[in-house]
Amino acid sequence: MGYLTPQKNSYFYRLIHTKGYKLEEPMDAELPLKRPWKIRTILSLVLEQKVLNIAEMFQIKITFIEQLLSIEDTFFDVYLTKESFTSYGNVLSPKFG
Repeated sequence: MGYLTPQKNSYFYRLIHTKGYKLEEPMDAELPLKRPWKIRTILSLVLEQKVLNIAEMFQIKITFIEQLLSIEDTFFDVYLTKESFTSYGNVLSPKFG
């Protein structure tokens, strides 16, 4: 673009390297990260209205979605269908006539 001369460009990148800004910028540690509430709200609406269930929505592990979208790891617990297995020990045998 022509805004920086090669010398100024070199100086700029040397400063970034010497101050350690390549790894972390000065305000990175002080500014809090915000969770993406729009995505969370949309997912809540879709799951509460039963437009889709989690199995239809995600063909991948839920933990991956939680990490990818920065959603707390208990978010999907409400919407998961808890399948309880019975040993069938308490099921009565049918008596046919």
